[in-house]
Amino acid sequence: MKVKINFLVFITALIAILTIFSFPVKADSNEKIIVKTDDEYIIYFKDICKKQFMFATSTENSVTDEEYKSSAIEKKTENEALNVAYIDAIADASKPMNIWVKDTDGNMLIEKEPINLKDALDKNTISLINTTTIANEKTDRIEIDTTQTKELKNEVINGVDTKVEVGKVVIKEKENSKYYYALYNANGDNANEKAKQLYDLSEKMKAGKTDDTYEYLSNLKQFNTLYNELIPTKWTKVENGEIIQPDTARTGDKFVLYIKEVEENGNEIIDAKLLESVYKYTPEYKTEPDKEIKEVVKLPVTFDNGTILFIIAGVIIIALIIVMILKRKSNKKEENKNEKSL
Repeated sequence: MKVKINFLVFITALIAILTIFSFPVKADSNEKIIVKTDDEYIIYFKDICKKQFMFATSTENSVTDEEYKSSAIEKKTENEALNVAYIDAIADASKPMNIWVKDTDGNMLIEKEPINLKDALDKNTISLINTTTIANEKTDRIEIDTTQTKELKNEVINGVDTKVEVGKVVIKEKENSKYYYALYNANGDNANEKAKQLYDLSEKMKAGKTDDTYEYLSNLKQFNTLYNELIPTKWTKVENGEIIQPDTARTGDKFVLYIKEVEENGNEIIDAKLLESVYKYTPEYKTEPDKEIKEVVKLPVTFDNGTILFIIAGVIIIALIIVMILKRKSNKKEENKNEKSL
């Protein structure tokens, strides 16, 4: 009797397990990414892109079985092929659109999920994202130069007069256009959280594309969302075509810069750039001028041959003069004696 009961329990459990697994496995979430090409909108569903499915789209609230069609297989790499839904590119993106998804056995996986074609990533957006993710590079919308520096007034650092240069962005301005900017700190204690997320994501993307296509597209979508959320509402006017990094910035500090160009006709162009700050300082040591040391040396008196002869000649002449004077005096005395004797 006990064996019979155990057998019945086993059969019951087996039936329950089989019943559970016979239910259709619905998507854990309806997370999706839409990419627009020249011909169509391609819809990637995170949880079901690895298997074939059936789908139908409509601006109405329901669809018939005849409207379902098989997912397309998009081969990304040798080891990866994704199943995607698709909508013709001529579809009106301004109208609300719904999608239904079934597995190949007809079980409903996603029922009447709204899709917004305006959220699609197009090739221009993807190109902009790929350019923006590279720090200190030019962008395609507003022409800038990030290679130049600005020399500040010399500072005294550790007692030494020091030349300081900081990074700057030079805008190649168009005639009759006006320019404005907003700068977000992307690292440190005072970082803007979304700017930090954007910068961190850019470094992840720059490090190398993942082999997982959905992850790559998800990164693009997340970047685009953060990019649009950070577009400023308050702007600062650009002076002299230059944007100077903050005084407190040091080499390697990270910033997200937004630039707005307002053309003469009022048309606005908004661009963004990831920046790494530059802070260069060059000590200028002052050296005292060399002192000229003069040493007075007393040299012994020496004479050359000409000088000696000149001196000897002078001595002889003086001696002759003295002799002549003495002789003259002597002769005069003799004359006086002779006169007295007479």
